[in-house]
Amino acid sequence: MVADGHRVDALILVLQGAVQASVTASYGRRVTFKVGTAGAIFGMASLVDDVPMQHELIALSALTTLAIPHAAARLELAAAPALWESIAREATARGRLFMGELRQFVFDNPRQRMAVVLLALAHGSAKAGEGPIPLAVRLPQERLAEMLGVSRQWATTLVREMTEAGLVEWRYGRVTVLDRPGLRAIAEQGINATT
Repeated sequence: MVADGHRVDALILVLQGAVQASVTASYGRRVTFKVGTAGAIFGMASLVDDVPMQHELIALSALTTLAIPHAAARLELAAAPALWESIAREATARGRLFMGELRQFVFDNPRQRMAVVLLALAHGSAKAGEGPIPLAVRLPQERLAEMLGVSRQWATTLVREMTEAGLVEWRYGRVTVLDRPGLRAIAEQGINATT
C-alpha cells in the first residue's frame, strides 16, 4: 500500500509499476476509480487545497514511486509564483479527466469499462509493436470485479467472453492482451467517445 487511509502530504509520482486509487466504504465495499502506471501523479489536489487525499493507493505490482512533500513543492511555488499557472492548468485537466472517468463508470457497460482498464494496464506494460502484451499486474477476477463495480460472477462472464473472442488470455490472474485494436474498438463505443 502506498497510502492506507493515512494522510499523505506529498505528490506521489509512479515511476514503475501500477497502482489503483480506490475508495472503501465503512462497510467494506471498495470501488476503484483509477489505475495508474508509470507517469501517473497522485496528491495534486491536496497540494492545492491542503485537504487530505480522499482515497487510498494500493500497489498492484512491484512499485517504484517518488514522493515530493507538499511543503517542498509549496516552497518552490512560492519562489516562482508563475508556476502556479501550470498547477492550475494541470488541476483543471485532471478535473476534466476525472469527470470523463466518472462518466465512463456510470454510463459505459462493464465490457467497455473492462476494455479501458485492460488497455490502461497494457499501456503500462507495453513494449514496442502490436503483439501480445503480458500485463505486469496480476489481475484476479475478484480485483477485476472491484475495478468494474460488478459482481465476481459478472466479471467471470466478461473474462470468458473476452477470452473466447481472442482479445485476452487469462490464466489464474495472469493476463495477456492479445488484441489491442479489438479492445480499443470496444472502449471507443463508450460515452466518452461521443464527446
